Amino acid sequence: MKKIGRNLLLSGLIVTSVTITSACEKGSVDPSDKQYVSIIEVASDGTTTFNEINLKSTMVETPALIETELAILLQMKDE
Repeated sequence: MKKIGRNLLLSGLIVTSVTITSACEKGSVDPSDKQYVSIIEVASDGTTTFNEINLKSTMVETPALIETELAILLQMKDE
């Protein structure tokens, strides 16, 4: 029962953080704004390519997991 409560709490925290961080901003997107970059390019013949420079600029490096986070993930894997 204790594991279920812990898993529910962890799931709730994950859902809450995803909801908060992915909230939409009102207003229109200005394509000339540097904040909005295209990560794909589509040629006139329909060929799609990834713009690696813009793709890499949108990625954020995350810190390494601490011991307790790693233990929780391993426990979830085992279940």
